[in-house]
Amino acid sequence: MLSYHYVAYLSELKEETLSMLSEDEIESLRKDLSEIRILGYVEFFRENIELIRELARMTLSQRLKRKKWQTTPKDKRILILALYHYYELSEAFLREVYDNSIDSGGSYRTVADLGGISGFQLLGNIPFRWPFDGKDPIPGGKIKIVD
Repeated sequence: MLSYHYVAYLSELKEETLSMLSEDEIESLRKDLSEIRILGYVEFFRENIELIRELARMTLSQRLKRKKWQTTPKDKRILILALYHYYELSEAFLREVYDNSIDSGGSYRTVADLGGISGFQLLGNIPFRWPFDGKDPIPGGKIKIVD
């Protein structure tokens, strides 16, 4: 059975990720997102999913030492926010698995149903949550990573 500590630990990973941005970088990121809008952000997320996955598996110190960031400071800021949202997706999915006892050893039809409804609830309903104080650059935005 999935241990709830995996779900709980994601809050720490998200905060750790946000700590990678200074106040000035957060303000620059707000401007970046105002320019690229939600569709540009989703496109960036999709194009960089393998790099995001790689970063998700690294410790904070490994990420901070990483020399091969995207080519621009703008891309680095957006990549850090994308990593934060990747962790949000992970948390939402794992919470669904845990809350619905998907891994509880029920019948394969029951597990298929629970997995299906969990996926349905996640896809297309992922809020773009601006994790910082101040004005949201894309108010009320929704992220739809999967068509």
